[in-house]
Amino acid sequence: MRTPGTATVWFAVHVAFASVTEWRGFGVRLLLPDLPSANLASMAIALGAFIAMFKLKWNMILTLGIAAAVGSVHTFVILPWLTGV
Repeated sequence: MRTPGTATVWFAVHVAFASVTEWRGFGVRLLLPDLPSANLASMAIALGAFIAMFKLKWNMILTLGIAAAVGSVHTFVILPWLTGV
């Protein structure tokens, strides 16, 4: 059974990395991300949201709105332009 904290870690690792393997042994379970599969854009958006909320003291709605807008621009404008699709 997952606790809210472990579910948060699971979600964060799977958002930040495209490939994650799981190792179980000695009563523990470790998530081992494949470092070359890192999604740098999602990591940058998460870091920006962290700074906005904890350093700049922005509220959650504003932070989520800006993070969603940045992610949408990245997905629908920047990625197609970079890949030529």
